[in-house]
Amino acid sequence: MPRNMPPNWTPPVDAWSTSMPKNGKAVVGYFGSQALQRDGNAPFINWARSVLNGENGPSTVERAVFRDSSTYWNDVFIGYWAQAEAYAQWCSRDDVADWWSNPSHLTGDAGIWREVFTVAEGRQETLFSSPNPTGLGAATGTLHGPVQEHNYWGASRDRMPDSDVDMFAPANPEGMPDPIIRETRGKRIRPSLPDNVCLIRSGQNWSDCSADELRSYLDRVKPVLVAGLAYLRDYPVEASCFSCRSMDELELDGTELDKGFAMALFKSLEHQESWTSSHPTHLSIYNAFIEMVQTRGGATDLKLWHEVMVLSGKGCDLEYVNCHPRTGVLPFFS
Repeated sequence: MPRNMPPNWTPPVDAWSTSMPKNGKAVVGYFGSQALQRDGNAPFINWARSVLNGENGPSTVERAVFRDSSTYWNDVFIGYWAQAEAYAQWCSRDDVADWWSNPSHLTGDAGIWREVFTVAEGRQETLFSSPNPTGLGAATGTLHGPVQEHNYWGASRDRMPDSDVDMFAPANPEGMPDPIIRETRGKRIRPSLPDNVCLIRSGQNWSDCSADELRSYLDRVKPVLVAGLAYLRDYPVEASCFSCRSMDELELDGTELDKGFAMALFKSLEHQESWTSSHPTHLSIYNAFIEMVQTRGGATDLKLWHEVMVLSGKGCDLEYVNCHPRTGVLPFFS
């Protein structure tokens, strides 16, 4: 397949990427609990903090919180396993499997959910504005760079090894299905995803920003970022995006961090690229960031990063237990 890089391309700024082991497979797991009051998630938080350690636990663990469009507080732990086999052994542990399958979760006011994705080496890419990887890159990757394949439309695809031979076309080329609000409370639902759904996690770290730069970010960039993510969340059919969550990062003990990220599931890489390169909501984000950087003479301490994965349907394990009907991909897959 042809590359998207312009001829004689020199990126205007430096960026770094990571590489997984050749033909390797990793696992990324999002484990969450939802409740109208945050203290309703306490039993899940205690469980997650205890089991995401020890034998066959993830290589790295992160924590976040967000309030969804139905006003439920969601506490989330994200685990990265460098080998898929380790995840399989971890989730078969009694303190994991027995707790998760306990029928008591089907009652009460709280719901629990998990979205677990097996990631193939050739169908993923990462990018960091500083040589300090996080997420999948920190768990499994070898850092390299500065890289040439960035800062142009289509660079994400160019960084995926399998893009040389695979267009990652959506399993269903027709339009998005209409969302359906089903009765889901009191049920355990395990939907299946089609092949080539695109997962993106895109993060911001403002912990090293000066007061002036932080003010510029909060006043100029963050409002349009919030608006763009709200568009993906609230207009999923138009955006070809099954789910979008904007989360604030926490320490594992719950302390707030100066970091945040969005996690979205697009119908395909092509649909994610379309929103990124041409939709007014994302172009507003891009232009606001470029303007902020230019007014600072090209220097910024704001750190940006992302990871993109094109998923195999068989490598996705999604489960929603006693969750409200707008949770995750429930409106699109039963």
